[in-house]
Amino acid sequence: MMQVEIDKHVYLIKGDSHRLVSDGETAFIKAFQAKTDVEVVVLNGSITSAPEIVNALSQSYMFAESAIVSLREVDQFGVDELDPLLEYLSKELSGGSLVNYLLLSSYGGSISQKLIKLVTTHGLLEDQKLGDKADRRAFLDAEIERSSLQFRPDALKKIDEHVGEDVDLVRSLIEVLESSFDGGSTLSQDDVEPYLSRLGQRPIYLITGSIEACRSGEEGRVLGELDVFLNELGVHPLALFSVISKRIIEIASVQGDHIKTTDDVNLALADAGLKKKSPYATKKLIEASQALGFTGVKKALNWCAETEAGLKGVGAMPDAFVLELLVARLSNLFSRQKISARSNSSNFNYR
Repeated sequence: MMQVEIDKHVYLIKGDSHRLVSDGETAFIKAFQAKTDVEVVVLNGSITSAPEIVNALSQSYMFAESAIVSLREVDQFGVDELDPLLEYLSKELSGGSLVNYLLLSSYGGSISQKLIKLVTTHGLLEDQKLGDKADRRAFLDAEIERSSLQFRPDALKKIDEHVGEDVDLVRSLIEVLESSFDGGSTLSQDDVEPYLSRLGQRPIYLITGSIEACRSGEEGRVLGELDVFLNELGVHPLALFSVISKRIIEIASVQGDHIKTTDDVNLALADAGLKKKSPYATKKLIEASQALGFTGVKKALNWCAETEAGLKGVGAMPDAFVLELLVARLSNLFSRQKISARSNSSNFNYR
């Protein structure tokens, strides 16, 4: 975990895994709050401007002497878009007059080099990227080792096959298993398999395909498919949410009129720290991104953030209901966007 130093007022956590960076943010804020009384303000780089960040950093707060302004996805800013923030920080940090704290995070993508220089000069930076196969193997082994559960060799093999290159998925998986089995239990392949997806039955990614293909009036059908995963196949809501939220992040990563070809998509995915895709898969990703548009993507990301909080206990609603709400919202969003697209294209000839 990143070191907490009260005299440092700017921090940056970056990496290529949404889950690892998100967990790093949470651990940092908890450690900071253990040292001093601070409020927490969360902003998202995809929908926040530099002047808004400056405003959050420069104001006083009612219930504490200072606040942590947590800015997620700082990589969403262009080269010069952060200049107002950089100018403010340079002045305040050099003069020692900044009262509040800035926690920046990036789940992938390019970060302003001027910002990185400022952080390394005046604050602290932590890179959580799992660089190579050895790093990923060590992370997987460490997560298994610190679990309250024991795993038979066949279970470990199945988990390894499931997470593949995305070894950070194991953290969510173990949380799900620990909530379902008593501490100290030894799990076999048969125990863990329902929390992945059962062999010979529907792979989890089919739920995202159903959401994206939804048309007006078909939301009930998509929720019926979700029910199959939850109640017939016994897949845990967190496992389903992990797949759905990752898909939304992929769609957001290729948003823009300049993304038109397989190479464009794979370059954008690589910039976001995501896996490249086949030509067919990139075609479907472009279609999904164009269907949502910028406004739709913002809504989807916000809904995913609300769902993640709900699955972590905020609001005290059942996990299944929290996930059903997200799937219903996304299905309805895609269906409405299809109606809009058909309406707008009615005067065009596609021959």
